[in-house]
Amino acid sequence: MRKLEAAGLVVRHPSSTDGRVTIVELSDRGQQLLPRLTTAWQQLAERTVAQLDDEPLEPLVHTHTELARSLTATSAPATESAPLPRDGA
Repeated sequence: MRKLEAAGLVVRHPSSTDGRVTIVELSDRGQQLLPRLTTAWQQLAERTVAQLDDEPLEPLVHTHTELARSLTATSAPATESAPLPRDGA
């Protein structure tokens, strides 16, 4: 996390409601990298499964698509209701 912050990719700030919580969000610079990162991950995924038959992959692709849709729907601005555990917690 420190390296990401030092690179200007994320910003951290304390929770306004829970002193134990630190909110971590992508910075503007981190947001700008998302399209490139998405493309790189997609290319890697395509190369990884290039030699596999399509038919057995269809349920997997469907499941991953649904998971991505669910994560996208819930990835609105960070909420402070459920703190994430810290390292070693």
